[in-house]
Amino acid sequence: MNIRRRLEYWYVWAAAGVLGVSTLVWSLVIARLRQGNADQLADGFLFTSTTTFRQAVFPEAHTLLMKWPLFWLLGRVHNTPVAYVVITVLLSLAAVGAFAYLLYRIVHRPATLALLYVSLACVLVLVPAQVQGAVSAPLGMAMVTGRNVEYPLYIAVLVLLLPSIKWRWWRWSGAIVLLGLLFASDHLFVGYSLGGAVLLLLLAYSLDGRSLLHTAWRWLAATGVAWLLAWFVIKVLRQFTVVAGSALSPYGHITNATNLHTAVTYGLKGLLLNFGINLDAGWLAILPALMNVAVLAASIYAAAVLGRKLTRGAQLGRAETLSLLLVLSTLMAFVLYVGTDHPYAADARYLSISLFAGFVVLTTQVRTMRLNVKSLYVSSALLVGGVVLGAVGLMVHVGSVAHHNQLAVRNQRVVQALAAHPVQLLVGDYWRVLPIKEHTPQASQAVEPLASCLQPRQLLASGVWNQDLYTHSFAYLLSPRPVGTPFGGCNLQTIVLIYGRPTNITVIAGSRQSPAELLLFYNNGASKLRGNMTEPLAPVFGVPTAGVAKPTGSTMVPLAAPSASKTPPSVTW
Repeated sequence: MNIRRRLEYWYVWAAAGVLGVSTLVWSLVIARLRQGNADQLADGFLFTSTTTFRQAVFPEAHTLLMKWPLFWLLGRVHNTPVAYVVITVLLSLAAVGAFAYLLYRIVHRPATLALLYVSLACVLVLVPAQVQGAVSAPLGMAMVTGRNVEYPLYIAVLVLLLPSIKWRWWRWSGAIVLLGLLFASDHLFVGYSLGGAVLLLLLAYSLDGRSLLHTAWRWLAATGVAWLLAWFVIKVLRQFTVVAGSALSPYGHITNATNLHTAVTYGLKGLLLNFGINLDAGWLAILPALMNVAVLAASIYAAAVLGRKLTRGAQLGRAETLSLLLVLSTLMAFVLYVGTDHPYAADARYLSISLFAGFVVLTTQVRTMRLNVKSLYVSSALLVGGVVLGAVGLMVHVGSVAHHNQLAVRNQRVVQALAAHPVQLLVGDYWRVLPIKEHTPQASQAVEPLASCLQPRQLLASGVWNQDLYTHSFAYLLSPRPVGTPFGGCNLQTIVLIYGRPTNITVIAGSRQSPAELLLFYNNGASKLRGNMTEPLAPVFGVPTAGVAKPTGSTMVPLAAPSASKTPPSVTW
């Protein structure tokens, strides 16, 4: 190996190192920020015991079946925060590493491959950790329950379906098995695959392309068989646990032009966010965000070049065909996003496949272009600078968000109050009680998550968690004011009406005169004497006296709105 080839070899490895280290940084930083995400914690808690799992309720549209071994492992280590961080980082590294290997298989020119690696690093480091708005939601791959390794697996399915010189049955069979597991794990990929196959079929007929037609039929047939396999897998799962139907999806459909305009606007914004065009990190993100604009523009141009080849009847190679399949899947993702009425920028995670499609089509087109090597080196150096600025900005931004995270402060206060005054159950907002449970010793605090003030949580919950509140001591976490979660409003009068007068009350946030959050202790369980209290409440601010639950009946406290009740109780302090 001569000196020049050796330098090129180490140059590519250096670029891969930048991609790997940056992935390690952003996945570690974001994983620590998302430790309090209840949806991420719920699956791990549902695997803590066989009884809990058998009475668990998983959503059919997003069972996360392919990650159940990881949730089982998390359950074995008591769902510790460190375990979540480690697994999140490993999943992120696996997803990025697999995608980097795909890019290597497409292009072998060292300078070009290195440029693509640092471009990918620059984009990923600025993909926002949390999309804010009327509803906030995570984005990116740094989350155990997020879509990370699923995308490389979907791309692997498309690779297996590509035309080859000699047809091999194991390729199609392997694609069906992988696709079936993906469908059973996440229904989102059903839309990608079915819609993409139909679009390819229409395109092949319009262009009279025999090779594309064969690929389209093969893709469509694999999707159909994989759907039957997924249906069978779900049927088998229902013999061991509860898998709720997809009718529980919160999304509707476009009904008017206003909704269509809003959905398209948010969809386009979602595409920008998935390409790291985001200024959450402040002024440090300006330069890398501009670079990411250039990456997105280059990807769109590469897709246009691919479209021009198609219209001219040019024969597509395997890499170009893969690019086409991913572009069609992205187009279908956008159509589904708009059609199912996602009025939030926070739903940008449903368009994350656009990032993978953009880089594959860009890699496919630049691999045959004659580019000036010096220009590639200069561009790579600038992008490395952008990666550094983006990483620093991300750490500063996430540190600021964590510092001002009032929910985390409140959760820690609840943990301390429960340590001083142990109770058998913590009842309250699903988005609050699970993170609190995680931070108790070995996640041992039993909880009963609620979907609203009086309604138990159905999805991602277990029947084991619904205990008889007459016979168990419990603490109810009450937030009279909104706290940044979808949990509905609740007030002290309603809780007293349903559960009776609490034994003690501890202020978690606010003041005695104007409490923002309260922890209501029922040392002896709920009282059957509900309604107006003859005596005023006498809360104890500080460490309450522990009590022992006394069995007073076997009937579950009815968690229903007290619509038949008369005037609410008059509660004084």
